[in-house]
Amino acid sequence: MTGPLSWSGSPVPGTVRRVSETVLDTRVSGKQLHADARVITYGRKSIALDEVEWVSYWAVHTATKRFMWPTTHDSQWFFEVGKFPYRGASVAVNQFIGGRREDAPEYWTALANLSQRFLEPRLLAGLVDRVRRGETVLVGGALRVNRDGISCIKPKFELPWRSCGGARSAGGAIWIYRAGVEKPLTAVSLSNPNAGLIPALFATLNS
Repeated sequence: MTGPLSWSGSPVPGTVRRVSETVLDTRVSGKQLHADARVITYGRKSIALDEVEWVSYWAVHTATKRFMWPTTHDSQWFFEVGKFPYRGASVAVNQFIGGRREDAPEYWTALANLSQRFLEPRLLAGLVDRVRRGETVLVGGALRVNRDGISCIKPKFELPWRSCGGARSAGGAIWIYRAGVEKPLTAVSLSNPNAGLIPALFATLNS
């Protein structure tokens, strides 16, 4: 169960503690969650934002049809951050919510906003800088990006920048396109490290 959220002001006994618009202080699935411009802590696990090397957040909505019984609905909300080499998340805030619900929990939206403000600009700038210095970077688990273009081992392909049609987010994945072709070339799950940075990375390097 998700607890009350905290967003600004001074604490008053018996009320929700409000600290600032960039602070999250609540309970999710029985554990205390705290996040601000410096650190994310969930239960006993914690990581400083300036130590985060990858981020991923996504949602899974499932409708299960059963013979002679009503269709059941559930949602799962995921937010994970960590370091390389990849050995799983340093902090993972994942929640299962039963019932029909399309709106994101407030804490999840707050974490996503925190990532977009404090993590993703730094991570994207770092990837762009490395590629422009001649490195090949790995994004989204298996996608290799360098000065010449993009490539992948599985599914196997190589695509120069002039043939890259960009990338778009839809349905829990990043869909990668070949220039002039409507059908996507491949998809990268948003659950993979830094997959959400792919569209901006492509747009920056291919401009």
